[in-house]
This record gives sequence, C-alpha cells and structure tokens, in this order.
Amino acid sequence: MLEDNGEIVGALGAIHHQRRVEGQLRSFCNVTSWRVLESHAPMSLGLLKAALAQPDATIIGTTPSPLVEKIYRLLKLTCVAPSVIVLPHLPLLKAHNPSKSGLLKLFKRNEHGGWVERDAAMLDQLMPEAERDAYRDHRDYPWLRHALLGGGVGNWCYVIYKRRVWKRLPSAEILYISDPLRFLRYRNAWARHLLWREGIATSHIESRFLPATPAFTLQRELGGTPAGLRLQEGVTEAQCSYLYTERMTLDL
Repeated sequence: MLEDNGEIVGALGAIHHQRRVEGQLRSFCNVTSWRVLESHAPMSLGLLKAALAQPDATIIGTTPSPLVEKIYRLLKLTCVAPSVIVLPHLPLLKAHNPSKSGLLKLFKRNEHGGWVERDAAMLDQLMPEAERDAYRDHRDYPWLRHALLGGGVGNWCYVIYKRRVWKRLPSAEILYISDPLRFLRYRNAWARHLLWREGIATSHIESRFLPATPAFTLQRELGGTPAGLRLQEGVTEAQCSYLYTERMTLDL
C-alpha cells in the first residue's frame, strides 16, 4: 500500500500462498490490481519493488497490461508468452501410456485405462493429501470445475478447469494439473469423459504445464500480454501454476 500524509494513494494486490514443489515447501506471491493515483504515479514503482524484495518468494503476475509487461521486462522478470495445446476429445480413443511409442490404440482394451471423478463427495474422499488445501480453497468458486483423473487409490491427478467456447463449440480451459505425467497417461479417459458426460469438444492447456506435446493435438498462441515471473531458485516455469491467482479467483 502507498500512503501520502496518511492518505492511501495507491495499492498493489498480493496473494500469498505456500505449497510443496518437489517435496520442498515453496512460497509464491501473485501480484495483481496495481493502482496508483495519477498525482502519485512516479511513486508507483516502489510498490512492485517491495513485492520483489521478498527474497524467498516466487513472484507471479498473470494478467499484466502492456505497460506493466514493459516494466516486468525492465526489471528482468521472465515473461512467458503462452503457447496452448488443444486436445481434441475424440470419442473412440483408449487410454494410452505416453512412455510407449506408437499410435494410440483404438477399439482395444488397455491396461492403462483410467476414469474421471467429478462427484463432490468422492472428491472430498479421494483427493490426494498434498492437494487438499488447494481444493478446499478453490472449490467454492462457481466458475471453476474440479476433477480427479486416474486409475485407483492414490493414483490421481487433480485438475481444475473452466468451461469455455472455442470455434463455437464447448471447451475446457485447464488451469491446473497436479501431476502432468499422470494427465498425459490418462488423457484419453479425460477426453472421453468430457465429450460424453459434459458435451465438451476440446481441452486447452498451456504447453509449459506439460513435459511433452501429445500426439493428435493442435497448438495455438494465446492472445494478450504474457505473464511475468520472478522465479525462486529451484522453481521452474511449469511449476508456477494459476492456483491462488486472479485467473482462478475471478471469472475472467
């Protein structure tokens, strides 16, 4: 907050949270809603510098304006221009293990088959311990949808998504996946569920959240300004999710 003679003349929102990354507890700070009175504009940079002064926090700015993007670059933040992977929900694909090469198997039972759980009572029961806080903190936003994707006890990927429209068809914008490898492994179970149970034709996820680009997918560039990141040592771009950011907490 910026004050002048006891009067509030500016503010920068900061949403703090901690979560485990590769077994270590890491601190994250999402900066948002940077507003300063025009009369005090020369003082505005001090707000961002105060946020960046946190030595042990990864700083995330997910929805910068073009001007703020320029400031991020001047301050040497990493600006991530997102490339989006589009996963078509093809009705006949069986689940596939991404570690195995070759074409996806059609019309054939596969030992890596999985399923999607969307029932709220079952989510409470099956949610992995490491994801329970995030689930409890985000489940009451009506525009977010929550699911578990996997194949059994302790074998779940937690997914948060929003329902969108793309090419005049219903689509899913995936904002968070807890286990990228498991998502790839069971992605066809995911596609079948969303197509047949929810009438959703495609899923869209930023490529930085996945370790590889799956077969039979499309890629598109996301419009708008790129997110700005100041990465803490040991944290990668892929681990800077949209949890506890305005992408989740607002119906953007």
